[in-house]
Amino acid sequence: MPSTSGIIEFKYGLQAAYNSAAKNANTIYFTTDAQRLFVGDTEYTRPVSHGAALPSSFLPPDSLFVLEAGTARSLYFSKDGKTWELIAKLNATIANGVVGNNTEGAVDFGGSFKVPKVTYDDRGNITAAEDVTITLPAKPADIKNTVKVDGTGNAVTGATFDTAGHALTLTKGETFATKASVDALAEKPAMDITSTQITNWDNEVGAKAIANAAVKANAAITGGTHTKITYDAKGLVTGGTDLTAADIPTLTLAKISDAGDAAKKGVATTVTAGGTDLPTAGAVQTAINSAISGVTQFEIVKVESFDKLPSTGVKGVIYLVPHTHGSNDTFDEYIWNTSAAKPAYEKIGNTDVDLSGYVPTSRKINGQSLDADVTITTITGNAGSANKVNHAITIDGQKFDGSAAVTISTAKSVSSLTDTTITSAANGNSLVYNGTAWVNKTLTKADVGLGNVDNTADSAKSVASAGKLTTARTITLEGDATGSVSFDGSKNVSIAVTGVKAAADGEGNNIVATYATKAEVAAAALKWQTI
Repeated sequence: MPSTSGIIEFKYGLQAAYNSAAKNANTIYFTTDAQRLFVGDTEYTRPVSHGAALPSSFLPPDSLFVLEAGTARSLYFSKDGKTWELIAKLNATIANGVVGNNTEGAVDFGGSFKVPKVTYDDRGNITAAEDVTITLPAKPADIKNTVKVDGTGNAVTGATFDTAGHALTLTKGETFATKASVDALAEKPAMDITSTQITNWDNEVGAKAIANAAVKANAAITGGTHTKITYDAKGLVTGGTDLTAADIPTLTLAKISDAGDAAKKGVATTVTAGGTDLPTAGAVQTAINSAISGVTQFEIVKVESFDKLPSTGVKGVIYLVPHTHGSNDTFDEYIWNTSAAKPAYEKIGNTDVDLSGYVPTSRKINGQSLDADVTITTITGNAGSANKVNHAITIDGQKFDGSAAVTISTAKSVSSLTDTTITSAANGNSLVYNGTAWVNKTLTKADVGLGNVDNTADSAKSVASAGKLTTARTITLEGDATGSVSFDGSKNVSIAVTGVKAAADGEGNNIVATYATKAEVAAAALKWQTI
């Protein structure tokens, strides 16, 4: 480990030179070929080395090493720099390819096919792969099967195969009633069978057992009413369910009496005039698209002025141009007219409507409604003397009814003004409202809230700031540095300082003995040395 306050040295060289050199704990070593860093004999780099054998020295903790064995690679990790742990492995290269690739298609007797055989290690890496060929046996010879019947009767009571399994022997041992004999019995009425006959037949040795063996009873079922019945070969009902949609066969229109006229129509893929078939949705859409193909959808476009209109207009576009000749509508409307001899913009109008000069037709003049021309033949009442108002008004103390002119005097004193707009005050005065009237008045300090204002001339006042001091002041430096200058604030000044070289710092330390010179610092700079 480095020693505290020890002088640090830097050295560089080859790794071999470092390995054989005596190590100084205060020296930092750089190996230029291995690019490793050491302080003394302790390494501070984490190299990734490689070779045919794991190293046993000169490796710091947390190092990586690639072990090489031909084309195989194994990555090892050392936590303590002494023991190694395998963390990854790349096996030796093997021939790449595909195994188990069968291209023959179907395999017949005597044919072969490939089965892949893969070898892998304990880490799941494939180390080998090959094809294993499997051949099927040859086609066997044809085998003939035979059937042999032994015994008498019309019912088979047994069946056996030979040891090879190619010969079947059927044994007859019972005689069942024929269809003819059963039919003959069925023709006899039940009333002809006596109870004695039934008892004798029931007591006949083996008769009942034979009958039970010939016709076995069905399992019990749940009674009910259904539209779909299941029965066995004996004609006995074994179950019943209701019909489902899958049980109903496809019916033609001829078998459906109330399908309506639409069901009798065919399907048309195009819409034609006078057609009786029902068109498809696609045919209807095509017909609609064709019918409206010539219809242009209108679009509204606003421009700044008429000269900002496009040189060529667009069909279906209404251009709005601002104007100022109306208050209820602020735009003129233009379209591009292509039907003219020379296509151009055509004004289609505006919606200026000014009804300010109109009155409702419900109003009446002299008893006549305004829904038609009005003719006035007689004027009565106050309207008969239009040169006079009905009620006289007072103007400047004078009665005025329109019958004669009046003269208004403007020579009024300010004291007589009430609710009057004053445009100017009397010379040397100000207009002041005293709570009753506007009056001329010479203002005092008390009138404007300046009772404490000093009216002393500026030249005789003391002020908070000024561009120049009344009396210039001298600024003097004392101590280790001396100097002085006169200052009145009218301009910037500079002090010429006379200094004395200090022998000690602020702490009293001798400067020469305590601090190094520039040359001394340069001489003490760290320099590279070789290992």
